[in-house]
Amino acid sequence: MAKTASITLTERLTSIISVLQKVAMGDFSQTIEIPEKEDEFTELLVALNLMADDLKELTTGLEEKINEKTKILEKKLTETERLNKLMVDRELEMRELKKRIKELENK
Repeated sequence: MAKTASITLTERLTSIISVLQKVAMGDFSQTIEIPEKEDEFTELLVALNLMADDLKELTTGLEEKINEKTKILEKKLTETERLNKLMVDRELEMRELKKRIKELENK
């Protein structure tokens, strides 16, 4: 009986570790199966599943914030590039005007 219980415990721990490794790698869709019959592992398994769910929610929330901030930055970059082009064009125009003024003064 002790050998059977030991194998079952080893198998369960191996299964749990496998799921936890996947969660640690960012696969938050993984869940640990909770057996119908409650035992000393039930509370631990429920807590691990809840933790994985919390991590999924946090990650999703962070990804949404990153996407929002990225869009804002892209808009600001586009506007900055547009303004920069205007300033460069005006600077070139000013140089050309100065050159023409100098030519007219020399006539």
